[in-house]
Parts: sequence; C-alpha cells; structure tokens
Amino acid sequence: RVLTQHAALHALGITGVRPPLTLASSDPARYVRALARAGEAAELTAPGGLGDFGWLLQPAGPAQADLLEPRELFPDAPELSAEPSAGAPPEPSPRAPGLLVDVPDHEEH
Repeated sequence: RVLTQHAALHALGITGVRPPLTLASSDPARYVRALARAGEAAELTAPGGLGDFGWLLQPAGPAQADLLEPRELFPDAPELSAEPSAGAPPEPSPRAPGLLVDVPDHEEH
C-alpha cells in the first residue's frame, strides 16, 4: 500500500495541532516545547509540501503481513495503489521475517 506522509503520521497521532494557549500561562516552558513540536509536525504533514510524500508499506514475512491490513490503523488514508502490478517482484520469503526498509544509497552510512 502507498500512503501519503500526512495520512501515515496522522494515523500515528502526529497532527501538528497547537497546544492550548492556557498552557502558556500555567507552564510557559512546556508550552514553548509543545509549540515547537507542533510546528515541526505541521511541516511534516503539510498538504502540498512534505505531507504529500509517499510511503510504500510492504510486509516482509508472514508475521508482519497482518500489520498493514487493518483499515483501523489508517482509516482516512487514501488508497493510491491497491493491486500489485503484473511485473511486481515476488513475495518475500517466509524465512526472512521482519520489516524491510529501503534507504537510498546517498543516505546510507
């Protein structure tokens, strides 16, 4: 499945909602920290910006196959591709449980 970063992060509870203004008077330091986190989250989830980045969710092994199916994990996520293409690579071997993350060469260390 392919999800936008906006949908994936919202499903994880990262929304960019500002903290309540009352927190500014009761605990100013906490308010500033929460406001900074909200700004970062808003930037990561902004439609038309980083929020439109696409994430491919692919189970690797039978133990992880159920992690991606429940719609309750991502109820508002649009389905960008529901079926694999005819030329899609074969399913991962059941002997290799775990999640696979592909990192572009320029980001590997």
